[in-house]
Amino acid sequence: MTERSRLLLSVLLAGILLCPGPANAVSQAGAIVDTFSPSARGMAMAHTGGVVPEGPFALRWNPAGLALDQPTSIGVTYNELAAGFAEGIWILHLGGTVKFGAFGLGVYFARIDAGDQESGGTGQEPTSSGSHEDALRIGGAVDVFDLFDVDTGSNQIDLTIGAGVKHLGVEYAPASVTQDLGSGSPGVEADAWTMDAGALFRFGRFVDLGSTGSPSPSYLGMRASIAYDNLVESDLEFEDADQSDPLPSRLRYGLAFEAKLFPNPTVGDLLQVILAYERLDSRVEDGDTVFNGVGLEIAVANTLILRGGSHEDELGDIVGGTYGAGLRIAPGSWSWGVQLDYANRPQATGLDRIHMFTVGVGYDLFE
Repeated sequence: MTERSRLLLSVLLAGILLCPGPANAVSQAGAIVDTFSPSARGMAMAHTGGVVPEGPFALRWNPAGLALDQPTSIGVTYNELAAGFAEGIWILHLGGTVKFGAFGLGVYFARIDAGDQESGGTGQEPTSSGSHEDALRIGGAVDVFDLFDVDTGSNQIDLTIGAGVKHLGVEYAPASVTQDLGSGSPGVEADAWTMDAGALFRFGRFVDLGSTGSPSPSYLGMRASIAYDNLVESDLEFEDADQSDPLPSRLRYGLAFEAKLFPNPTVGDLLQVILAYERLDSRVEDGDTVFNGVGLEIAVANTLILRGGSHEDELGDIVGGTYGAGLRIAPGSWSWGVQLDYANRPQATGLDRIHMFTVGVGYDLFE
């Protein structure tokens, strides 16, 4: 990477590289926008969303999650990336999913925005230009058991397979705007196309744990997942420089155990518990990085949700705890619902913790 490009990149990413989490592992590769947790739920559970990829951001966590039973949903997450270090750098996540029969479709967009910068010498018209990175995904998935109408008896069994096409783009302000040593040089633009893929297996049994006032039994289950980001090897190609940055290959796999206990005819399950483990192997040209995360989610009366987790970089320089909460407003008589989620994650030592907020709306379009 040229010295000019490095200086331009620092405007957008200086604070990001100090943040713990998967983005740190791939900071020398292209398109850092594609490495951050898209939802407060997944972040509060220590970035274990790949094994529980329900909701509007299922495509980002694991494309296979698009085919799990869930309402049509849309969601948005917006948060500052490096509070207390690089002010004014924000990331926006937008996602949506729709499920019909054995199939699911999803779309996801993310943008890191460093805002506009202005420049202009004496007697010159001021110029304004922005720096940002974008990621756009479109994908689909199928549930093999539903597709072939396999009789699973009283068990719940899903084998979902999904994939998505992804475009990554970056645009950095001209050197004259970012106060590089040069003057009047053009901005830096680059883009790349690649694919993501994933699979998820879910097995559960409905069990009678005694009288609960409802004819529906409780549910106990487990999940196993695998997802591969940037399945097609590609580089982020810069238009105005003899340069290309490799996209990291990211392999994520995990296990989860879940329980839905004490079903109630009015509010649904009185207690839902998910314990998830996920591992991320990220590889770029200059080395590998491994992250492990363990997350817990407890939902009470299908309304109040508490989450926590811990993630660790095996190289030893990142160990941190995450926590969060959610509020779900979806009475059993409604065909739609709203969910508000909050997460708090650490940054590097001495920096403020990051606050994340997600708002999602779901609607049972095909019920």
